[in-house]
Amino acid sequence: MTCTKMLFEMMDTNKNGSIDFSEFKAALLRTSVYLNNAHLLKAFQFFDKDRSGYITKRELQSVFETFEDLFNMFETSDYSTMIAQADTDKDGRISYDEFVNFVCRDLDDCGIYHI
Repeated sequence: MTCTKMLFEMMDTNKNGSIDFSEFKAALLRTSVYLNNAHLLKAFQFFDKDRSGYITKRELQSVFETFEDLFNMFETSDYSTMIAQADTDKDGRISYDEFVNFVCRDLDDCGIYHI
């Protein structure tokens, strides 16, 4: 079993084949990660490959492609769905503020951000 697959299975607590926000939140809380501005910015920049200030569907796919076993778990349409979940202004991409709002919604560990 690959490391990515093992992590995915640990986070997918309801075993439905996807990690929803509550499972993601629970995994973050279990690891006691405090998401401060530096962590959030670094995570955002990991996805924002062209440093445009936005995460696009193509950039999201590019990151997932580096983890082949994870990439193969998703259809092309799934990336549009992932973008849409965080894209509150509906421009087809995720800004830093949208990223922070999505990652930190309902998370006490992101207390520095309540946008």
